Parts: sequence; structure tokens; C-alpha cells
Amino acid sequence: ELRVAAPYDGVPVSDKDDIRAAARRKRVQAVIRGTVQRGGGEVRVTYALVNARNGRTLLSNSTTRRSEDLFALEDWISGDLLNTLGHSAPPRTGAAAATLSPEDQRRFVEALGHLQHVRDETSVDRAISTLEALLGNARESGSVNALLARALLYKASLARKPWLIEQATVYATRGVNLSPNDPEAHATLGELHNASGR
Repeated sequence: ELRVAAPYDGVPVSDKDDIRAAARRKRVQAVIRGTVQRGGGEVRVTYALVNARNGRTLLSNSTTRRSEDLFALEDWISGDLLNTLGHSAPPRTGAAAATLSPEDQRRFVEALGHLQHVRDETSVDRAISTLEALLGNARESGSVNALLARALLYKASLARKPWLIEQATVYATRGVNLSPNDPEAHATLGELHNASGR
């Protein structure tokens, strides 16, 4: 009943963008906006859910957690957003949270940040390097596998190396198997199947 648009389409949405235009591009009815602040071993996320048609704020909230609780923070925010939309959160496998130490969570977020600049091959390479290193400790993390697949998909496109699609598909499939409720993992696998003509 609820479709979540993948945030990574090569054109990041900035605060300067018109919400209606961003929503049309993503084909969504609501947009989530937010900020993340770090300090003193804590992370504060301030977020809002906005009706794309009329610009009305449906939900505005802020929460603070310890840096090592990033996945719990993510679960709490997604639950808050789902409740506002009249849905309940699906059960999570817990694989990502169970296999990432606080330092690995920090590196995961760092890799995520590198992928915000997908036109920059250097940033994509840094993300790939960080995620490949993370796999040493977090092979069973669906989130790490899915994000590495996304990074390899970008690399295949930017560097014109179609052979990377097959490698990325292995990680994306693993990400879906480990985190079957993660829409980003499914979206990445679908894009890879599309890119390979499957």
C-alpha cells in the first residue's frame, strides 16, 4: 500500500529545490526532509513529512540518540513516519544492527555521504573502498551489501564498466536476502536487473 521512492537517482534533492518539482520527479505524494547533527557522541535528527501537493507539514519531529545507536534511531524515525501515514512498521531482521559496531556504523554513514555526489567518480570510489572494508566485519549486514551494490552500479555507469553490473548484482541479491524488508535493497536489485537486460 505504500511505495517508498529510492533517494538515489543521481540528482540529490536540496533545500533550495521546490518540493512539488522534487515530488513530481520522484512520483511521490509526500516528501521527507531533515537534518542530522553530531556532537558529544550523540546524533540529533530533525525531520518533517510534507504533503507535496499543498506544502502542508504532516509531521515535524526531532530525536537524539547515542552515535552507536544509529540503526535504532533509523527504526524509530521510520516508525514515526509510518504511524503518521497510518501504517505500522514491518518486522526487521536486525542483521544490520547486530553486525555493525559503532565505528562500522560511522563508516557506513560516511560511505552513504560519498554517494550523495554520484557524478564524482572519486567519491564513488571512496564509498566502494569503505564498504568493501566494512564487509570484513559485517558480511551478514543487508544494508552494507545493498549499499555496496548501489556504489558499484554508479561506478559501472560513470566509468563505463558494464562488467561491474554482475558483481553489483551479487551484493544486491545478498542484501535483499539478508534484509527482505529494505526497499532500497529491492530498488537497487531491480535497477541492476534493468541495467543487465534481465
